[in-house]
Amino acid sequence: MSAEQGRPWREVAATGGRAILLIRHARTPFNADKRFCGARSDPPLDDRGREQAQALAARLGAEVDRVFCSPQRRARETAGLLSEAPAVVDELRELDQGELEGRAIAPALAEYEGFFRAWQRDPATVRVPGGESMG
Repeated sequence: MSAEQGRPWREVAATGGRAILLIRHARTPFNADKRFCGARSDPPLDDRGREQAQALAARLGAEVDRVFCSPQRRARETAGLLSEAPAVVDELRELDQGELEGRAIAPALAEYEGFFRAWQRDPATVRVPGGESMG
């Protein structure tokens, strides 16, 4: 582990370094309900998600130089609370979850057991049924 790893991002920035923070998005109804949410779904943040994003914006303050986000509403809403002009980057969009999209996670794990076993072994090439692979 280098000296920079494991140090709070503000300490890294204070020493002249740059910190890159990766923030997916705040909570949506899909997250709260434990459902798969990928490229095809576009739920907004729920009330708790807006609170999470606002708390993050307050914590980061004006120290953020640039914000990039996917085109999904949940990511744009989160990014919009961190920056007045987040850059929307299509290549950051979510994985197409195919047949899993919107499904409750627990029953889908049982129904698609073979897929999940294969995907754990090789997520780069194993394609989500009706969707895409990580590759």
